[in-house]
Amino acid sequence: MNPKFFILDTVFLIAFILQGMETHDSDSSFVDISLPYISAIILIMTILYRIGFIQINEEDERVKSLRVWMAVILFGTMIRFIINDNFALMYLVVITGYSIFTSGVIRLFHSKL
Repeated sequence: MNPKFFILDTVFLIAFILQGMETHDSDSSFVDISLPYISAIILIMTILYRIGFIQINEEDERVKSLRVWMAVILFGTMIRFIINDNFALMYLVVITGYSIFTSGVIRLFHSKL
């Protein structure tokens, strides 16, 4: 896992949450919305690091890192659905597409530089 990519992906995730809060006039706080994803990041990253799937280094692992982020997004979304006791398929579609796009764009720019 390249720490630079992790930081950029995290910035995009924060921007997505803030944009969603503003667009939907959310009564939830930033912490309430981001807590499921923070939990998912901690759980997924810890498990994948322990089994050796990811390592913290400067290597460019486009495919592997996208898998990790998709696992985090899906697991975080499941936690969010359980906490809120509702399921919104369109939310899952939007956040998955957003994650694929932003992660892919970051890696594309990095590969060209």
